[in-house]
Amino acid sequence: MLRPSFVPPRPIRELRDFTRYRIDLVAAGGAEKNRVEKLLEDACIKLSVVASEIFGVSGRQMMAAMIAGERDPKVLAGMARTRMRAKIPQLQEAFTGHFDDHHRFLLAQMLARIDGIDADIAVLDAQIETIMTPFAQAAQRLDEMSRHRTGRGSDHHRGGRSGHVPVPHRWALVLVGRVLRRSCSLVPVPPDAPVVLGSAELGQPAADHE
Repeated sequence: MLRPSFVPPRPIRELRDFTRYRIDLVAAGGAEKNRVEKLLEDACIKLSVVASEIFGVSGRQMMAAMIAGERDPKVLAGMARTRMRAKIPQLQEAFTGHFDDHHRFLLAQMLARIDGIDADIAVLDAQIETIMTPFAQAAQRLDEMSRHRTGRGSDHHRGGRSGHVPVPHRWALVLVGRVLRRSCSLVPVPPDAPVVLGSAELGQPAADHE
């Protein structure tokens, strides 16, 4: 006789849907950024060779200027900020290409698409933040466990990011994964069953259901 499949409680299923959709949006944004790089390469604009991140403040300002009609390599390179200013000579050479009107049109569309995806992710982040409120204690425990294992602070405490996923949302992913991987006593759970954030959800064996 086959064992019944585990059906996670409704809050976990909803959280899983939101986090999965966020992953899809991030992937779509990454694909669009790759298209931008290929487009610039087609125009012999080697910005990505000189700048490690062409979608930062400097890179976006340069691309916006190109869309607006600026073609002078010296002017474009002069828009570099902070550490990138040390690479102005290389930037001038990188902007010596043949960026034409069809490149301009496509670049404008691609950047608009990237901005739209970023806006969608921001809205989704706010929703995930709200849904994660009942799981705040579990998320804090996961954060503490991670810092204990690595011997250093989390990305949140270091002010960084991991895969462009804010810490509360990464813990949402972890929490969903931990709940779905329970394997000691998997029985159907009613859709409206309350979520008990105990040891089972944090990676330890689940207790038998009565």
